[in-house]
Amino acid sequence: MKKSKFYPLYFVLPVLLVYGIFYLIPITFGEVYAFTNWNIYVSDIKFNGLDNFKQMFTDSSTARIFWRAVSNTLYYAFMTLILGNIISLMLALALNKNLKTKSILRTIYFIPTMLCALAVGLIFTAVYNPQYGIINTVLRGIGLGNLTQQWIADPAIAMNSVIIAGIWKGVGMTSLIYLAGLQGIPGEYYEAAKIDGAGKIQTFFRITLPLLISSVTINLFLGFVGGLKVFDFVITITKGGPGMQTQVLATMVYKELSAGRYGMATAYELVLNIIIAVLAFAGLALLKKREVEL
Repeated sequence: MKKSKFYPLYFVLPVLLVYGIFYLIPITFGEVYAFTNWNIYVSDIKFNGLDNFKQMFTDSSTARIFWRAVSNTLYYAFMTLILGNIISLMLALALNKNLKTKSILRTIYFIPTMLCALAVGLIFTAVYNPQYGIINTVLRGIGLGNLTQQWIADPAIAMNSVIIAGIWKGVGMTSLIYLAGLQGIPGEYYEAAKIDGAGKIQTFFRITLPLLISSVTINLFLGFVGGLKVFDFVITITKGGPGMQTQVLATMVYKELSAGRYGMATAYELVLNIIIAVLAFAGLALLKKREVEL
C-alpha cells in the first residue's frame, strides 16, 4: 500500500504540538504585555499602545541605557563568535592529529562546556578577584605587579573580562563540532594535495576549510544566537556594572522584572527577540549562500 505524502508528518506532529502548546503559545501571549502598563504598583492592567517603546527609544535616560545594552550585546556576540571560533578551530586541528593523549585532551577541553553558565560565572568572579584572584596573584608572584588590574571593576576592560568567560565556556562544544567535521574529510584529498606540492596553508584554504563549511555554518549560527542571549555571565561576574558598562539586553529584562515593571520588561524582551530573529535569519541565509558557493 502506498504511503501518504503526509506520513512523515505523523511522527513530527506530536513534537510540534508540545512545542506549540508549552512554548510558542505562552511566548506569543506573553508578548502582549509589552503593550500594557503592567507593573507591581497597579492592579488594573491597561493597554498603553507603544508607550513602553517610546520610553525605550526617546526618553533620554532610558534610551541611553538601552543603546548601551544593545551595543554591549552585539559586541559580546561578535567577539565571542570570532575569537571563540578561531580558538576552537585551532584546537580541533591540533586534536585531529595522531596524539597518544588525544582522548584525554578532548575530555579536558570539553569540561567547561559541561558546567552551567552560573558556575562558570562564579569561577571567573573568583579568578578576577583583585586581591586573591589567580591572575593578579600570579602577576605579583612573577614580579609584574604593575600589570594587575581591576578586571571587573574597570569600565575599560570589564566587558572583555566577561567575553573571556563566555569563550572559555563555549570553546569545548565548538571545537568538538569542528573535530567531527575534520574527521569526515577523506584522507585521499590530503594525499593528492601533497603529491601536487601544496603547502599546509594552501591545503587548509583549498581543502580543509571548504569541506568544513557545514561545521562553520553550525558554529557561527549557534554561537551568534547564544551570544545575543547572554545573561548568566554578566549577572554573575559584573551584575551589569561598573555603572552600566556591561549591561546587556537580557540583564535589562531582569532589571525591569526585579523593579516590578513587567510591561517594560516584556517590551525589552520583545525587542531582544526581534533582534535575534532578524540577525539570526539574515546570518543563516548569508552563510548558506556562502556554503553553496564553496
